[in-house]
Amino acid sequence: MKNKLILEYVGDYPSGESPDPSNTGIISLEFALNHHGGYSFDMELPDGTFIPVSLEEFRGKNPKTTFIVLGVELIDDGPEDRARWEASVVAKRGPFRKTPLR
Repeated sequence: MKNKLILEYVGDYPSGESPDPSNTGIISLEFALNHHGGYSFDMELPDGTFIPVSLEEFRGKNPKTTFIVLGVELIDDGPEDRARWEASVVAKRGPFRKTPLR
């Protein structure tokens, strides 16, 4: 399984509100910095591995009004690769829940 970092600049919005509140993938730079502890960090993936991330290109921008998309795209080499990855996630994190907890 290969990992591709998704880091996109959405824009600056003086209101401090997301340009598309229904899109949960859009976050403020402030949220990213607070959640991850700074401009450079290692983001943990579901299988327990880490991917290095740098937000340095946004340094100097207002964290409250700057919005970005930050995520990881998982690229598998076929069904067997995907199955191996899912098995490693289950081994480290437990089974996937298909129904909500009550």
